[in-house]
Amino acid sequence: MAAMNLFRAGCRWRIGSGRLVNICQDPWLPHTHSVRVITPKPHMCQVMRVSDIIVEDLRIWDEDMITTLFWPKDRELILQIPLGIFVASDLMVWHYSNNGTFSFRSAYHLALSLDSLLSTSGNRWDRIQCRMVWQANIPNKQRIRQQGPARAGGSFCGREAMRLAQRFHWSHVILEGDCQTLINKLASTSLDFSISSSVLEDIRASASLFMSVTFSFVMRSGNSVADLLAKQALDQDGGSVSLPSGLATVILDDLSN
Repeated sequence: MAAMNLFRAGCRWRIGSGRLVNICQDPWLPHTHSVRVITPKPHMCQVMRVSDIIVEDLRIWDEDMITTLFWPKDRELILQIPLGIFVASDLMVWHYSNNGTFSFRSAYHLALSLDSLLSTSGNRWDRIQCRMVWQANIPNKQRIRQQGPARAGGSFCGREAMRLAQRFHWSHVILEGDCQTLINKLASTSLDFSISSSVLEDIRASASLFMSVTFSFVMRSGNSVADLLAKQALDQDGGSVSLPSGLATVILDDLSN
């Protein structure tokens, strides 16, 4: 029983459609400690599921509704969650493992942290329950999906690049990026269930439409034009985006190298 409770404490939802996830009752926020919303549910509010705060046709968060219903901390965490264009399933993820697989080691460390928390509150949790985690009859092959930190910016850029390639009807595409972790995930045949995984699935789905797609890592120093454009886009607040004044110089430097 102790092992099962610990197992549940380490799981939370990865948002796909949002139809299976209860906003107030389920763990689903990408936060290190509190994975449930802290905002009290408004009286007579009919918004129950995470899907209720998603604009389904556009696959974006309903920011107006979220601003109205949630406290700033919850609002910030919700808007960090990327939504895939291709609707994925809601999945329970294991929060405490980098590779997405349940491990006794990560569960043990979780048990120790909970033990410490309960000890400081005056309720001493018997250490033998921590040892029970190692001895519990949980199949080693049970794969639980991991939810990582909110670092989805590079995957968003990759998705937009693939959409641009589709628009121009290119057949062979080389997608370059200076984030080694992202490129490795895209090049890997293994499934990924981090917070940006829904966007990665969009990129893979788009990649299947081309005759060939290669994902390649380049150093930031060799990707200076894209880096400058990305910084310029981040500095601008939507609407029309002007080209940076130093773009021509950076392009000439790239060509000379």
